[in-house]
Amino acid sequence: MIDPVTHRRINPNYPVSLVRGHCESQIPNLTKAQRKETLVFTDEEYLIASSVVLGFAFSEKLWLELTVSSIKDITWNDNAYESLVMEKDRKDIITALVKSHKYHPAERIDDIIQGKGKGLVALLHGPPGTGKTLTVESIAEFLKCPLYIISAGELGTTSLLLEVELKKILDISMTWGCIILLDEADVFLEKRTVQDIHRNALVSIFLRLIEYFQGILFLTTNRVETFDYAFQSRIHIALRYDKLSDKAKKDIFKMFIARVYSGIDESPFTEDDFSYIAKKNLNGRQIKNTVRTAQALAKDEELGMIHIRRVLKVTDEFEKDLKGGTG
Repeated sequence: MIDPVTHRRINPNYPVSLVRGHCESQIPNLTKAQRKETLVFTDEEYLIASSVVLGFAFSEKLWLELTVSSIKDITWNDNAYESLVMEKDRKDIITALVKSHKYHPAERIDDIIQGKGKGLVALLHGPPGTGKTLTVESIAEFLKCPLYIISAGELGTTSLLLEVELKKILDISMTWGCIILLDEADVFLEKRTVQDIHRNALVSIFLRLIEYFQGILFLTTNRVETFDYAFQSRIHIALRYDKLSDKAKKDIFKMFIARVYSGIDESPFTEDDFSYIAKKNLNGRQIKNTVRTAQALAKDEELGMIHIRRVLKVTDEFEKDLKGGTG
C-alpha cells in the first residue's frame, strides 16, 4: 500500500528529506483531478524526483521505501470467490453481510452509545484445511480491498504491547478499508479464570478494542469450545466448517487439476480417479499440496494419476506414523 501521509503519521520520527519550492507550495491547493491535469513534468524534473515512495508491505508487516519503477496496478482475482467450495446459503449470507457493511454503511443499526458496535465481526471455526482462511482471502478479492492477516504472535504477549499493536492495526485498517483476519485467535478468546490475571487482561483489552472497531474483522479458530462467553454478543455471525465431504474433496481436486491443464476436460483424469481422491482422509490444503507435489514429481511428463498415487502413498505412511502405527 503506497501511502506517504499515513506512513508519516504512524512513524513521525522517520527521517525524510524534503525539497520545498514554489511547485510544492501550490500542490495542496489543487484537487486530485487538477493535479493530474496541471502538473506536467519535464524529463529533467523527473531525473531529480525521488526513486522511492513511502508505503506498507502487508506480507512483511513493515513500513518501507518502495521503488517507483516497481509500482503497478493491482490485478484482482475475480473468480476467487466463485471458485470457493462452499454451500450456497453460507456464501449468500457472507456476501450480504460484507457487501452491506462496505457499500451501505448508513443502513447499519447503531448502538445506543455512538460509535460502538458498528463493526462486522465474523467467526470461522472448524478443523484445519476446511477453507476458513481461503474464505476470507476470497472475500477480499471479491470486494477488491486489502487483506491484513495477523497472528497472535504479532500482537505480543503483554497487555501493554497488545493494546499498542492492535490499536495501530485497527487504525491502519480503517484508513485503507482493509479486511482484518486474525488467524488462530484462540489465545485472545479463551475463557477467563480467576487464577490467570495475565490472560484476563489480554482478553479484556481485545474485547474493548473490537467493541469500537468499525471495520470488518474475521477470526478463525479450531477450538471454539474454549471461547469466553463475552464474545458471543460481539460476534455478528459464526460459521462452522466441518470436515470436507466426498463431493467437496472431489470438487477441490478437480479445481486444482483444471488449473494445471487449463481446463478439466483437457486432463487425463477420470471420474474414478476423482472418486478415489474423495475417499481419502484429506483436507483442502492437503489436496492442494498433493497436486503441487505430484506436479513437481512429474517434471517434464504429463501429470497423471500415477504421480498422485505415489504422493498419496507417502502421505498415508506419514499419517500411519502419526497415529502410532508401524511401517
